[in-house]
Amino acid sequence: MNLFDRGERGLYLEFRERTRGGQPGRRVRVSLGCIDRDEAKAKADELALEFRKQEPAKHEPITLRRLFDIYESEETTKKAPSTQAHDRRCFEMFCRAFGGNVDPVDLSVREFNRFIADRRAGRIAPVKVETRRTVGNRIIHSDLSLLSAVFNFGTRAGDGKGGVLLERNPLKGLPMPNNESPARPSLTEAQYADVRKAAASIGSWAELMVVLAHETGHRAGSVRQLR
Repeated sequence: MNLFDRGERGLYLEFRERTRGGQPGRRVRVSLGCIDRDEAKAKADELALEFRKQEPAKHEPITLRRLFDIYESEETTKKAPSTQAHDRRCFEMFCRAFGGNVDPVDLSVREFNRFIADRRAGRIAPVKVETRRTVGNRIIHSDLSLLSAVFNFGTRAGDGKGGVLLERNPLKGLPMPNNESPARPSLTEAQYADVRKAAASIGSWAELMVVLAHETGHRAGSVRQLR
């Protein structure tokens, strides 16, 4: 808000209207109806007080631990039991890595890079992991994907005061660790026929596995988990 002296035309107050989303809108200039500076200042102070009364309540920071608690009660409980257990293991690990009382929006690329390095080296892991070992990009990507999903949830979930739990997702735009595309050797028709014949000599289940892998393109591990 700015005050302008227009000489004989009096004093004017200039400010920007706010849109419904709270962003600055068009510029507005109104006359205070006087040329006396002290009187104009008093009117400007009154208007400023009215504007402050109409401003939406400021966002109150939420802790990382509290955000996890809300996500767990509203989203994790909808998942399969094994996935729920995975979420809870990761939430505990994230709180140790970043601090449970930190404001999530204060996290930066430095904290995430440190987490990636510590997770890859085995310096940080779920609490029940007794033997610490190095992990690959696939596991780290899975961890950070869950964390990003929680942050995205926070940007949509209301805080009960007309705002949302998080103003932004601090992970948005940061590169996720990924494995390079693995080499996928292929077989000729003659080689496939020989492999299928050899598998059939072991058992019908082995031949079925070869056929499924060949026809669907899935890896052996994925075929094995089919139900």
